[in-house]
Amino acid sequence: MPNQQLKKEMVERGKGKIAKLIGRIAIYNDSKKADLCIVLIR
Repeated sequence: MPNQQLKKEMVERGKGKIAKLIGRIAIYNDSKKADLCIVLIR
C-alpha cells in the first residue's frame, strides 16, 4: 500500500514538472509573439 502511494506522488510530481515546463514554453512563446507584434507595429 505505501508503495502505491509513493508511485502516485511521483506521478503527480512528474505531472507538475511537465505542467511547469509547458507553462514556461507557453509564456516564452507569448513573449516572443508580443515582441514580434511590437516590431511589426513599429
